[in-house]
Amino acid sequence: MVSLVAAHEIVQAAVAIHVQMWPVHQQIKRSWAPDGGWPSLRNPIEARRQDFVNIARRQLAPPGPPV
Repeated sequence: MVSLVAAHEIVQAAVAIHVQMWPVHQQIKRSWAPDGGWPSLRNPIEARRQDFVNIARRQLAPPGPPV
């Protein structure tokens, strides 16, 4: 478990990653993932991770290009 104290928008982005990860975790745990299907399962998680990084950078770091 991770506790995150941050601006609401950053926390929402972190929760969005978790929401995408949980079903994938369950699929893999139950061996429901197709052979070679990891990239397609990972894409939504990766998109939410990029959203999180961009939101956190926008609020916490100097301006720069998005990920």
